[in-house]
Amino acid sequence: MRYKVSRWILDTVSGRLIGPDGEAHLRPQTFRLFQVLVEHAPELLSVDELIDRAWDVEHVSVGTFRQAVSELRQALGDSAAAPQIIATVPRRGYRLMVPVERVPPQDSSVQPADADLETSPKPTCPAPHTVSAPVLALAPTPEDDRSDLVVEPAPIQPFRQRTAAAVGLGAAAILAGFSLWLFVGTHAPGTKTTGAQATLHAQPSPPPELRPQASRLLREAEDLIARLDFETARGKLEAAGEMEPGNPLILDRLSQVYSHLGLDSLAAETARRAARHVSGAPWETARSAEARAAETRGDWTEAAELLQALWQRRPEEREYGLRLARAWIESGRTDAALDLIRRLRRDSGPHPSLDLLELHVLAATNDLDGAEALARRLVSGEDAAVTVPARLRLLTVLLRRGLMGEAERLVDELESADAQTNGLQPAELARSRAFLAERHGPADEGRNLYRRAETLFQVHGDRDALVSVLNRQALFLVQIGDRDEARRLLVRGIDAARRHGLERRLVVSLCLLAQIDATGPNPQQAWEPLREAQALIHGSQEPRRQILWHRSRGDVFLAVGDLDAAELEYEECLSLAERVEDGAGIAYSRLGLSAVHLRRGDLDAAYRNARAAVEVFARLGRTPDLLTARLQVADVEVARGRPRAAQAELVAVFDQATDLSLQVLGARAKDRLERLKNL
Repeated sequence: MRYKVSRWILDTVSGRLIGPDGEAHLRPQTFRLFQVLVEHAPELLSVDELIDRAWDVEHVSVGTFRQAVSELRQALGDSAAAPQIIATVPRRGYRLMVPVERVPPQDSSVQPADADLETSPKPTCPAPHTVSAPVLALAPTPEDDRSDLVVEPAPIQPFRQRTAAAVGLGAAAILAGFSLWLFVGTHAPGTKTTGAQATLHAQPSPPPELRPQASRLLREAEDLIARLDFETARGKLEAAGEMEPGNPLILDRLSQVYSHLGLDSLAAETARRAARHVSGAPWETARSAEARAAETRGDWTEAAELLQALWQRRPEEREYGLRLARAWIESGRTDAALDLIRRLRRDSGPHPSLDLLELHVLAATNDLDGAEALARRLVSGEDAAVTVPARLRLLTVLLRRGLMGEAERLVDELESADAQTNGLQPAELARSRAFLAERHGPADEGRNLYRRAETLFQVHGDRDALVSVLNRQALFLVQIGDRDEARRLLVRGIDAARRHGLERRLVVSLCLLAQIDATGPNPQQAWEPLREAQALIHGSQEPRRQILWHRSRGDVFLAVGDLDAAELEYEECLSLAERVEDGAGIAYSRLGLSAVHLRRGDLDAAYRNARAAVEVFARLGRTPDLLTARLQVADVEVARGRPRAAQAELVAVFDQATDLSLQVLGARAKDRLERLKNL
C-alpha cells in the first residue's frame, strides 16, 4: 500500500519513504512507527498503543520510543517545538496533523518528479517484514573472530514475518544454504557459538502477555531508570514482579536497578532468577537476562559477547550500548569503551548515563585533567541523580591529586546535602573521610572510618568497593605498624576478588601482599602473589596496575639483596608513572631508587631521589608516606656525615607523627634519634 502524506510518499510494500528531495532512509522501527500513524490517521494514539503496534518485541523503553519519534520528525523536516506533521498531545499521545491519501499502484501523477517507485534501485532501508543483506554479513566464521567489531545491522524480525516476506525459490535456496553452512560451521564438535552468530540463530517466540497494570508499571520504571531515579523505579518493578512472578524481563530490569543502587547481592540473586526463567522467552529477553547474570558474577568477557549481540540487533536501545561499554571497561578495553560512549552520544544525543560512564573511564585511565573537567561540568547541574555521583567522582580525583583542602570541603557539602541518591553515599563518604584522616588526622580516627566504610560496603553487597577499601585499609595499617592485621585484610580481599572475578582489585591486593611479605621473615614467599598478578596483567594496557607490579617486584628484589634487579624494576616503574603523571607512583619509585643507591654507597643519588619523593608526597598530602620519605632523607644525611641535618629531619618527623598519633613512625624517628646521640 502507498500513501501520500503532505509532500511524502510512504510505500509499505517496498519499505520506502520518498519526498521532493529523494528517499529518506529510516530504521525499520522508525518506518513502522510512521506507518502506524499513517494507517490510523487522524486518530490520536497513546504511547502504549504505538509501542504495541510498531514494535514486535515484548517490551520497549519509553526512551527508545521517544528517540524514534525524534528521528521521524527530523526525517520529515518537522519539529516538536513547531509541529507541522506530527502533533504531540501532552499526556495523551501522538497523531498526524496532515491529510493522508491512498495512492493507486499505477498512479504516477503523485510521485515526486525525481522518484520512480517501480524502477528505482533496491531499497537500502528494509521493509519492516523483510530480512536485509547486511544482517548476513554480521556472522563471522569460526576462523574469523570479529568479537571486537561493533556494527549497526538491521534488526532481524520474527521468523513468521521473515517467512511471509520471502520471495523466489532462488533467494530461499541461497538463504537456506547459507544458514546450513552457519549451522555446520558453528555447531560442529568443539566449536563455540559467538554472540553475533547467536543473533542469526535466534528464533524469537511470541512474547508472553503481561497484565496491563504490570506492563504499565514496567514502562513507568523504564522512564524512571532513564532519568536515573533508581529508588522509585525499584518500587514499581518490585510491585510489577509481585503481579508477574518469574517474568524474566521484570527480573532483568530489577537486577539492573539493584546494581545501580549498590545492592550487588540482590542484583546477583535477581539476575540468576531471571536467567532461570528464560526458557521459552523471546531471544532478546533471554540474552539480556543471561548477560545480566554474567555481569553480576563478574564474567565480563561473556557479558560483553552477549551484549554486543544485543546491541548489534537493537542499536537504538541505548541501555545495551551502555552495558557493553561498561563490560569493556571492566575487561580492560577502555579505548573501545570510550569510542562506544562517544558514538552513543553522537547517535542518540546527550544523556547523563553517558556522561557518568565517560567520567568513570577517564578516571580509570588516569586522565585526571579530563575527569576533573567533566566532573566539574556535571556538578554544576541541578539534577541530584547526576550531581551527587559526579561529586563523588570529583572527590576521588581531588584526593588522587592531593588537593586535600578542596576535597575536605566537598565531603562536608556531600554530608550536609539533602539529596541522597542511593545507599552507597554514606559508605563512599566514610571511605573519603578515612582517606583524609589518613593524611591529616589521628591514626585511630582513620582506622575507625575505614572499618565503618568496610561495614557499609559489606551490608550493601558492593563487592568491588569492599575489596578496594580492604586494600586501602591494609596499606594504612602497614604505615601505622599493624602488619599482621594488614595481611589478614589482604588475604580476605584476595579471596573475595578471586571468587567474584574482580581482576583489577585482585592485582592490587596481590601486589600489596607481596610488599608486606617482602619485609617479613621469609621474603621469598612474596614471589607467589607476584606470579599470579603477572598472569592477570599480561597484555594489559592499564599503566597503574603495571606501575604497582613493577614497584612490588622492586621491593622484593631489594629485600633479597638483588640491587641490580631492584633498580631495573624501580626505573621501569618511574618511567611508566612519569608517562601517565601518576604522582604517587613517581614518589614510590624515587624512594625505592634512593634505598638502592644508599646500599650501594652512591649517596648523592640516594639524597636526590629521597628529596624528590618528599616533595611529591608533600604536594599530594600523603602524610604517612611523607614522613617515611623524610626518615629516608635522615638515613642518607647520616651516611653523608651530616648528623645535624639528620637530627632536624628526625625531630620534625617525631613531632608530626606524635601530633597525628602515628605511633610506629614516631617510634622509628625516636629510635633513630637515640642512635644518632650515640654517634
